[in-house]
Amino acid sequence: MIDTHVHFWNYNRDEFSWIGEHQVALKQNRLPGDIAALTTARVSGLIAVQARTTLDENNFLLQLAEQFPIIKGVIGWWDFDAGIEPQLQTASNHPHIKGFRHLIQDEPQPSHYLNEHPGLQRGVRAMQQHNYVYEVLARQIDLPAVVSFCTRHDKHWLVIDHLCKPDFTCSSAFESWQGHMRKLAALPHVTVKISGLVTEVGAHATAADLQPYVDTVWALFGTERLMWGSDWPVSSASHSYEQLLDYWKENTRHMPLAEAKQVQLATPVKIYQL
Repeated sequence: MIDTHVHFWNYNRDEFSWIGEHQVALKQNRLPGDIAALTTARVSGLIAVQARTTLDENNFLLQLAEQFPIIKGVIGWWDFDAGIEPQLQTASNHPHIKGFRHLIQDEPQPSHYLNEHPGLQRGVRAMQQHNYVYEVLARQIDLPAVVSFCTRHDKHWLVIDHLCKPDFTCSSAFESWQGHMRKLAALPHVTVKISGLVTEVGAHATAADLQPYVDTVWALFGTERLMWGSDWPVSSASHSYEQLLDYWKENTRHMPLAEAKQVQLATPVKIYQL
């Protein structure tokens, strides 16, 4: 099993301002050694995903990947306000880099950024031409822009992180989320990570809360375009790693074993070219 979404950091307030005052559990260093005892025999590989908007983040994650063989790939940060070629050249020297992302959800106007930022459009076109994955981090409110963005950039895999963060605070939002996910599923180059949902639900989240969302993407995308990720250590603010594995087992209990294994291993290997 490959956990396709983990973060590592040496914590400081300035670089991790997105960590809220109430998230005390996250305000400490989180490194591969801390997750090693949690993954147990069920998890054989990790994809380390950027958590800082700095190129130093890429160097940090690459150094960890060289030290810890369980890290099979890195999703680094891409500076869409900087030149393309230097970033591509740096990436070409590091086979651990499988793709990039930017914290679009934290931009002042995420939908506008997705649709209009010229550096984003040029950068994603360039990375797709070089067979790098781009991971889209946005919230449900920005799904129309996500659909438009994904429609434009269809030359290589796009990965939707955290099911585009569904709005769990409004019961009527589920139908709208389903409709937009159906549009994304019609794009064969778009894949989805079943990850980060407990953070969106809250500390009280149960496997039952996640079930309708897992069932929806399972039906829409099929197992060849689904992956699982823990979003550790962000998820550890409310749920243990063991709980997340238990939730995944519960959410897939009615699925054919071969399909669950496809999501857990074969699809990540294909998408990230592991």
